[in-house]
Amino acid sequence: MYKEIDVLMINPPFLQITSRLESTYPYRYPPPGIFYVTASLLKAGFMTKIYNPIYTDKTFGPEREGWPPMTEEARAKFKEAYIDYPNSPIWKQIRDYLSQIKPKIVGISITSSCNYDSSTYVARIARELYPDVPIIVGGVHPTELPEQTLECPYFDVAVIGEGEITSVELVDALLNKKPLKDIKGIVFKENGKYIHTEPRPAIMNIDDIAPPLVDTVYDDFPRRSLTTARGCPYKCTFCSQSIIQYKGGKVRYHSPERVLSEIEYWYNKGISSFVI
Repeated sequence: MYKEIDVLMINPPFLQITSRLESTYPYRYPPPGIFYVTASLLKAGFMTKIYNPIYTDKTFGPEREGWPPMTEEARAKFKEAYIDYPNSPIWKQIRDYLSQIKPKIVGISITSSCNYDSSTYVARIARELYPDVPIIVGGVHPTELPEQTLECPYFDVAVIGEGEITSVELVDALLNKKPLKDIKGIVFKENGKYIHTEPRPAIMNIDDIAPPLVDTVYDDFPRRSLTTARGCPYKCTFCSQSIIQYKGGKVRYHSPERVLSEIEYWYNKGISSFVI
């Protein structure tokens, strides 16, 4: 028996990087982007669920042979050890879960380019189960490389930049058969061509954004990521934020009250360590 929902937001299995400081500073913390977008969709009235399939036995770090994978041979070995589609148990888990949920739309977060490969396999499973369900991707990777991202035949629409407002409008358009060309901040495929719509302006009052939700799968994680501002005035060549249009300009701050309320919320849940 299917459980029908409007949107299923999926955070694809992601790489856990270990550190020599693991005993005092574990690297693991929930990625915030998908939780902000999900909170905005729920606030808009869409029945939305988060799914976080996490590798529990896939960790890599300086102590592992072949890390980092700099050659083609090393990359092939890395992909086999890390992704191992379709043999790794995680892919059966994902297929079994999606078989029980019938979403009208699937959203996939590609927070980091190293998650691109695993995101394509998540999308493949979703497409095989539900051929007519639109699949949306968002995050750093599709923002910087939208057309390359959409070369994957399972992705239909890429959200560019901040996704809170865009995702609400996009979900409404897809559910109600409205034209996508009128939605700012997306790239989609139409008749074999990539259609870039008008850029989405940055959200200036970021206190208006709903506080991020965090799925219970992260309950045992020792810290939370805390956003106090958006935007950066600098152009560091090593940083993805410098090449993403919506984060390359004016800095926008949360109010002290908003930041303190989030810290208090998590502190009352036993979290006292934050990545800001």
